[in-house]
Amino acid sequence: MSQYIKRWLVPASNGSNHIVALDWNNHHACDCIGWIRHSPRIECRHIKMVLTGQIKEATELELQQFYDRRDKIKKTIKIFQESW
Repeated sequence: MSQYIKRWLVPASNGSNHIVALDWNNHHACDCIGWIRHSPRIECRHIKMVLTGQIKEATELELQQFYDRRDKIKKTIKIFQESW
């Protein structure tokens, strides 16, 4: 069972997306650097967008496509780094 009950793909300022997730304890998390590195945790702008209803919940297909693209990018970067 996943620890998250809902997930959203939220547009990032660089044109990609961030994932905001809601856990079973009704806490939101974001994969942006601002949320990850901030202690204590704050509501980053991506979480605020979800809370204000600006973003619809992501479908499983949308999430899978996001993860597939991210994996392809990571593989490409790894190949590029190994060629140096």
